[in-house]
Amino acid sequence: MTVYPLSLVDLERYPIHQPGSAAFTAVLSDARRQLEATGAAELSGFVDAAGVAALVADAASMAVRAFHSGGVGTAYFELPDEHWASDHPRKAWSPYAVGAVGYDAIPAPRRCGRSTSPTPCPGS
Repeated sequence: MTVYPLSLVDLERYPIHQPGSAAFTAVLSDARRQLEATGAAELSGFVDAAGVAALVADAASMAVRAFHSGGVGTAYFELPDEHWASDHPRKAWSPYAVGAVGYDAIPAPRRCGRSTSPTPCPGS
């Protein structure tokens, strides 16, 4: 089954398929304001409920192909600076576990953006 990436997005709230429109410009301006203020932009509901369900199902189907690793580290994937106070949040170490699927293990029809892929990408 081919999944069109834009079909996962709530296009009424986030009209990313209409660059230059007033609604697109408003969404972009809001995201830029958030980035300026906090360093991140939150796009609540960007992927709609059906899109989330489709992505979860796809991830679950790929789980058997994942390479699993784990260990102990910081949330920032860096060694803490020795000059930070002992209670600085960036000095907190916690166990982690991750499963990652290599690009070469993803079936070609799911690869967006490759010249050999039939999967349409936003803007294509």
